[in-house]
Amino acid sequence: MSFGGHVAAMIASIKNNARAKRKNYFDRKDIYTSKSKGIELRKATPEELAHIKRNMILQNNKRRQNNLIALLVTVFLILISVLLLNYYFSFLYKLMS
Repeated sequence: MSFGGHVAAMIASIKNNARAKRKNYFDRKDIYTSKSKGIELRKATPEELAHIKRNMILQNNKRRQNNLIALLVTVFLILISVLLLNYYFSFLYKLMS
């Protein structure tokens, strides 16, 4: 059972392949930055940041409310279908006996 060298070579090969795939995002040449496109970025004022934060909170609350409504409708439909199936099968069981 002397396969230790083969396993070590396999592990080394896998590590070397993984190293070749890793690239620093900022060292890549195929991406465009705001400076290369001539876009000037500015800092947001505290009022603008407060407005953005308020909008994000409102959007999150609305999304949460929609998710809750969808969950309740789904649970309600599952409950109704289980009750209807129970009634249907109990009715069939009564007919067969």
